[in-house]
Amino acid sequence: MNSQDRYLARASKTYHRQLASVNPNDHPGVRRYLISHGISKGPIINRYRLGVVDVPLSGDERYTAMLVIPYLSRNGVKAIRFRNLGDGKPKFAQPAGQSARLYNTAAYFTAGDTIGLAEGEIDAIAATECLGVPTIGIPGAEMWTAHRGIWAPIFKNFARVLIFRDGDQAGQDLADAVSESLKYRARVISPPPGEDVSSMIAAGREKELTEKIANIDEDDDSDADEN
Repeated sequence: MNSQDRYLARASKTYHRQLASVNPNDHPGVRRYLISHGISKGPIINRYRLGVVDVPLSGDERYTAMLVIPYLSRNGVKAIRFRNLGDGKPKFAQPAGQSARLYNTAAYFTAGDTIGLAEGEIDAIAATECLGVPTIGIPGAEMWTAHRGIWAPIFKNFARVLIFRDGDQAGQDLADAVSESLKYRARVISPPPGEDVSSMIAAGREKELTEKIANIDEDDDSDADEN
């Protein structure tokens, strides 16, 4: 294990412990954020080892109070992103020299012939846990364009890729770019303007999303019958 791997393992473990406090009043900003994005249950927080930088490790002081999102794999933690929940910039930060990766790659091994793709880690968690669609997250809309030559072939073994787009122009642009890359496999799940998959789940609107998925199922079955 090299020094970066040791840091990632230690940081993920340390910051998850700092969020998994026995006092529910600790870290109210982080907890409000997770609840507002459909992630309110402890087992989900534990499964993805989400954390908060309460007492930073040496060198991590600039991440204080940020949400911690580790990129888990079968071989340990491969990356970490820190999300600023306030008005400060940048919105996201990560250790220097860290390469861009897809999030929740475990979905690749648990999906059947259908897999989900969402913009952002939190939407990927929400779709996976609350809609039952194993979903991979793209760490920012611009990342797909930069890495699609590497990432698009990952989805070639799936019959369908459900793209859970955000309800804004950037979300539409990303859905268009992904659809262009994945061709006939892509199926876009569009939320109302200003919403995304996690905000709809938090508002108790899962049924609207599952109905959209069911409609896609029916359309695909009809196409298959015609052929």
